Amino acid sequence: MKRVLLFLFSAVLASLLAACSYIPPVQNNPPISEGHPPEVIEEVKEEEEEIDLPEEEEIKESEEEEDEPPRPVETPGQDNVSAKSLSFWYQLKAGRVNTAPEIEQLLAEYEGIFVGPPQKTVYLTFDLGYEAGFTPKILDTLQQQGVKAAFFVTGSFVKNQPQLVKRIASEGHLIGNHTESHPDLSQLSPSEILHELKAVDGLLAALGLPSTEFFRPPQGVLSEVVLKTAGDHGYRAVLWSFAYRDWLTDNQPEPELAKKTILAGAVPGSVLLLHAVSRSNSEVLGEVIEELKSRGYSFGSLNDL
Repeated sequence: MKRVLLFLFSAVLASLLAACSYIPPVQNNPPISEGHPPEVIEEVKEEEEEIDLPEEEEIKESEEEEDEPPRPVETPGQDNVSAKSLSFWYQLKAGRVNTAPEIEQLLAEYEGIFVGPPQKTVYLTFDLGYEAGFTPKILDTLQQQGVKAAFFVTGSFVKNQPQLVKRIASEGHLIGNHTESHPDLSQLSPSEILHELKAVDGLLAALGLPSTEFFRPPQGVLSEVVLKTAGDHGYRAVLWSFAYRDWLTDNQPEPELAKKTILAGAVPGSVLLLHAVSRSNSEVLGEVIEELKSRGYSFGSLNDL
């Protein structure tokens, strides 16, 4: 009996131990993503990126795709006024002075001067950028001959030679504006152009002298913007119908050649441009004036043009 009970107990115990030690087999399932074909994975990723894209970035991309019109560049030549730079030149043909039709048309439109009426009158003008010691002699000659001229002064000349400027005015000559710093006016904005002209007026006013309506563009370079800007403030451009290479102080023409050259360029209505830094000009000016008078010429004022 004891053996039977012991056998039954052992059998039950063995069954219990077997039941408790059972572990189900492990399934090696792949991750979810590995279960998709490659093309499906790429589509899922693209969808996720589109969903995660911020709205502001989407707007920015759409704006960049649109073709924006180019922004207008601001130039001095707005409102149909040309900023094209023009270099003045003249040509003596058949006893009459000509220049480029485009320049002549602009000067006519803005009341600029480069030649007078075809009468036996010439207009004597001098440019004064700095003093080389010859202006007093030129003034003496003009006074002796009873001739009036126009002197175009720069800002530095007015600052450095105030007494000469006062003498020019006191002896009845016109004072013209040759700008403050002698720049290429065609490369400046309207406000800069106006500053160049107004600065000289201010220097003249400090000497008790009136401002002048006449200005000469340095080197004869101009544009429609220059003429309009100046004209809107009461200035008139004065170019010339004769000039020659007289400004090189260390390479002056012989006096006789200077005289011959000036007389050859003097025709009815000529606006003669001479530089007061020229020794040769100062030496032959009296003879030139006397010869022109003998030919029946008179000397006019820019105020008459």
